[in-house]
Amino acid sequence: MGVSAMDAMASELTASQGLPLDGSVVKMKGLPFKASGEDVLKFYGGFAIKSSNIYLKRHPDGRPSGEAFVVFESPEEAQRACQKDRETFGEKYGDRYVRVYPTLESDVGDMQQAVLQQNMFQQGHSHAHMDSVVKMKSLPFDATQLDIIQFFEIYKLKPNGVQLVVRSDNKPTGEAFVDFENYEEASKAMREKDHKVFNEKFGDRYVRLIQVGSGAAAVVQ
Repeated sequence: MGVSAMDAMASELTASQGLPLDGSVVKMKGLPFKASGEDVLKFYGGFAIKSSNIYLKRHPDGRPSGEAFVVFESPEEAQRACQKDRETFGEKYGDRYVRVYPTLESDVGDMQQAVLQQNMFQQGHSHAHMDSVVKMKSLPFDATQLDIIQFFEIYKLKPNGVQLVVRSDNKPTGEAFVDFENYEEASKAMREKDHKVFNEKFGDRYVRLIQVGSGAAAVVQ
């Protein structure tokens, strides 16, 4: 994934930041792995929703995770949708039920990642293109791109390879995406820097690193 691809990621993240935080988005869990956006639409039959507003989450290797974010046309519709919590998803999936929750500000990072994954999937990008990208979590809210670059100072990053994740009001979420020069460099950084203290000026706070692409463990334990 080159510089232009990182720029594309940035634009996709910007688009995901547009996901409303006004209560009109719900989070679904327990979806069948074979469930499609059309299945979700059928589940919410009679609700004001578009198929383009359904974001199915995926594991780093591209497999569905069984979770999704769904954007309704109003907070009232989303609130009504939450009443379908624990309802059977669809006849073809037997008596399997799904969970439906209101989204919280703590879900913003996952919402942005779901949008990014879906955009990449729909555009036909190979998940291998994402192998050099690592997601950081538990960053101090006042951490800067320079702080992240210094944290990875012995590793090779692509130009403009640090993308901080912010909420719709531009406040930081404590997450970021970092694009390394190649998969090997990203894997080395994950092995050596996961669960390490971020910067002495922020105290003993440590950060977590998560592989975004395929070819490696999703989360470094």
